[in-house]
Amino acid sequence: MSAHMAPIRVHRSFYSMRRIVIFFVALLFPFPSFAAIAYLATAHNTVSTLPQTVSVTNNGNTVVICLGEYNNPGGSYTVTGVTYGGTAMTQIGTTQSANSFIYLAAYILPNAPGGANNLVISGTTGSDGIDWAASTYSGVDTATGFDVHAQAAETNGTSPFTVSLNPAVSNEWVVVCSYDNANLVTGIYPSGSQRYYSGGELSLFAADTNGTISTGAANYGETVSGSTFTAMNAFTIKPSASGATIVPWYKRAWWW
Repeated sequence: MSAHMAPIRVHRSFYSMRRIVIFFVALLFPFPSFAAIAYLATAHNTVSTLPQTVSVTNNGNTVVICLGEYNNPGGSYTVTGVTYGGTAMTQIGTTQSANSFIYLAAYILPNAPGGANNLVISGTTGSDGIDWAASTYSGVDTATGFDVHAQAAETNGTSPFTVSLNPAVSNEWVVVCSYDNANLVTGIYPSGSQRYYSGGELSLFAADTNGTISTGAANYGETVSGSTFTAMNAFTIKPSASGATIVPWYKRAWWW
């Protein structure tokens, strides 16, 4: 046997067959494309009695509510539910400040009915005041709407006041809701757009990153000025998969 073996030559038809096999696998298991999230509008109001019914227009596919409630010390969160267009919204946690004065809750309804629909906030009338802001978005996942969330309360005016979020899906947005007792909120952290800020002694703050974030753990929240009681909830809204969209083979560099 010769000490020098001839190199093994692979006929170019092997590569052609490989490409054909991968192409048909892609047809059977196509990659979904993700829609881009977009902010549309915010409606808001302040009330002292419940229930409250108000018409809110949704030109997207998802409604998000930031809701702050003020009570005397020792009071409890009196909101028992929020519906939009007759469908119950999902509560994304509630946060109570250390002095028991203020409560902050967030709600979401993915796949919300379009057009003008009634937003109904139900509960008892023991509250001293309720502020709410309803923001509408398009391009949000219609199954659950949100991915991860975290909530916290503070008393010393730490700025930035943040929580850690670790999103699992690319191209998510972060929504930040807070209710502050005499605290001046100066913006969303690390960056984004304010959607509503009531100001005053009791202030409701609603904002989002106005753009996609990266996967992996990072801090999100708000910047504040002053030392007081704050309740905050931050969560991610994830983009909807627009279906099993076939990406043409000539646009896929990975299989060459």
